[in-house]
Amino acid sequence: MTSLALSLLGVIVFVYVVGPLLLRQKMRIAVRPAIEPVASDGPELPVAVRGFFGEVSSEVRKLGFTPLGRFVDRETVAGVTAYIALFGRHDTKEQAAAMAVFAGSGEARGGRYVVEFHTEFVDGREVDTNNSPGSDALFRVPWKSVCAFPGMADPSQLYQVHRERAREYGGLVRKQVPPASECGEELRQGMMREFKAHADAGFLRLEGREDAYRCTMKGAILGAWGQRWPILSMRRWLARRRARKLLKEMGLPADYRMVDYRREVARWEAEAQVIGVPTTELEGEDADAFDSAVDAQSRVEAVKESPGRECSVCQKPIVDTYYAVDGAVQCERCWMTDEAARKGGSRVGRFAGATALGGLAGVLSAVIYYGVAAITGYEIGWIALIVGLLVGGAVRWGSGRRGGWAFQLLAMFLTYASIATSYGIFAIQEFIEHPELLDQPGMATSAPAGEGDGAAVPTASAPASTQPWGASDDVEPPTLGEFVLALVLLVVWVLVLPVLVSTQAPFTAVFVGIALYEAWKLNKRPDRTTSGPHHVQRAVAGQD
Repeated sequence: MTSLALSLLGVIVFVYVVGPLLLRQKMRIAVRPAIEPVASDGPELPVAVRGFFGEVSSEVRKLGFTPLGRFVDRETVAGVTAYIALFGRHDTKEQAAAMAVFAGSGEARGGRYVVEFHTEFVDGREVDTNNSPGSDALFRVPWKSVCAFPGMADPSQLYQVHRERAREYGGLVRKQVPPASECGEELRQGMMREFKAHADAGFLRLEGREDAYRCTMKGAILGAWGQRWPILSMRRWLARRRARKLLKEMGLPADYRMVDYRREVARWEAEAQVIGVPTTELEGEDADAFDSAVDAQSRVEAVKESPGRECSVCQKPIVDTYYAVDGAVQCERCWMTDEAARKGGSRVGRFAGATALGGLAGVLSAVIYYGVAAITGYEIGWIALIVGLLVGGAVRWGSGRRGGWAFQLLAMFLTYASIATSYGIFAIQEFIEHPELLDQPGMATSAPAGEGDGAAVPTASAPASTQPWGASDDVEPPTLGEFVLALVLLVVWVLVLPVLVSTQAPFTAVFVGIALYEAWKLNKRPDRTTSGPHHVQRAVAGQD
């Protein structure tokens, strides 16, 4: 167990020591942000971002805001792309923003979608209220008061909270909302001001060429640790707790409807498949019309049928009614067939099928594990990962792709049992080839060192017979009870083997743990996102 503890300690050290070092080395922030304007219907905007901006724009217009501009930032932070839509309300001197941030591959469903309201005063102080799903800003600046209400779905409710927070500043004069032609430059200047403040506080440092910031060791540690469990979970919990407390103080309901942007992204992508053209082109020549008619249902029902759009299942053209399922489009017939298949059958039957297929995959995996080790002469730990994938996939197939905690536990057990069985085969093979290994410590034929003169002394539990093990003809056959007990003990012994091996080979525990995680993840209940029925009209009102 000491070796296992050391291996876990090694993982923790890698995350909390190597992580900050990598962040300090790799993270680069441009001194002057590269913010570029984009058109509402430009190809630079991904489908999900276009849908997000559209729905936010529709909601904030009802609150009196008008569009100021849309921008993309691909170079300020290395490996991060941010899309920003700005809105202004000139009578109250308030601003709103919709932000979609993507890191790495830029997968739409893994992006960060945030709605924020902003008030700035002439003395330089600012108030920001957003629905960031994470937590408040990691690096704060002294002039800005930021509060997150994680996942708040209703922009009007978020705006109401923001106005209450801004009212706390009393008679301070608010700064005018910049004109649309200047809002991009003001956004850039605001970011530059914050970067400089982070550098003055010791979180960032300028490179020798002074064209980019990099994290200091202080900033790297806070940045890396703040985005890792358990600190990240604690920060999120504190943000939710603070949000509920503020809502109660304002006399507003502490519980609010939360948005799941993964589901929303799937819906936007499905609608785009049916519409088939940029949304702004559907309403006329004025691109701003996009922002006044972006409600998801109205977009679908106000659009001319797009030729060539097909059902993702039967590949037939969408004629009248369709459903959006996990980002794909299904005709009514295929959707009804799919729903019948999902809801049909019994739980017992699905569990039995998952157990049968998972068990067969487990046996096959154990043979593969044993065969690779027998042929190469080495125990290759990553083979355990293949075991997890095979068994987890078989359980998922047998369950009809339902998923859920019961199938997750089943997949983990069968994966572990498969790995344990492969170890058991090795152990039994060793016992057959070397029967003397079965001698227990209590059957030793010599006294402990230091007692007597060191001569061999037979013990009561070790007869002096030299007859080979298993060669006696006088052994009575076991009773049924003894056989069952021996079988149970054998199963328990086999299941314990991976733990015993891990104490001697810590990395074995790591590979087995990853294999169990893969089996668990494969059988997670799918987040099925379905909307509909939607109807595709033959013609748009007012058009031919």
